[in-house]
Amino acid sequence: MYETYEGFEDDVKKFLTFVAPKIDEYEELLTTNRIWVERTKGVGTISAKDCIALGVTGPVLRASGVKWDLRKAQPYANYSEFDFEIPTGQNGDTYDRYLVRMQEMRQSLRIIEQAVGRIPEGPIMAKVPKVINPLWARFITLSRRRKASWILHRQRTAPRNPIAFACGRLRS
Repeated sequence: MYETYEGFEDDVKKFLTFVAPKIDEYEELLTTNRIWVERTKGVGTISAKDCIALGVTGPVLRASGVKWDLRKAQPYANYSEFDFEIPTGQNGDTYDRYLVRMQEMRQSLRIIEQAVGRIPEGPIMAKVPKVINPLWARFITLSRRRKASWILHRQRTAPRNPIAFACGRLRS
């Protein structure tokens, strides 16, 4: 993690106020545009069942109606501390994928706004000396190896399709 510069939070807030209306503008341009709708509705449809069977993730999965987001299901980093919704579609077509992505942009702005509001005053980075005791360096190396070993073990023991497993559609 790096230190932010003076005025960083203000710049992020300015960015948020700039981007939010742009998303509205894009939606106004496309969402009800007859040509856009005709070329995207009913095109490239994939069902929720097929998405799960194929291991599809992200906006494509959510556009098919599956309310699955790793940030909510198995929160990492600080996502458990943020308030945001999981946008989903109904038909699994290109139009629904577009709508899901538009909503995801809004939810991303919401997360960024909350994150910027939680940045503490003062320095963020730890003050680490330029020279580290060799015993401490060895401990760090061993810790990394243990973590890598745990990750490898986790990958080997995890269900083949974690989304299907979590949705109760597969037994492991």
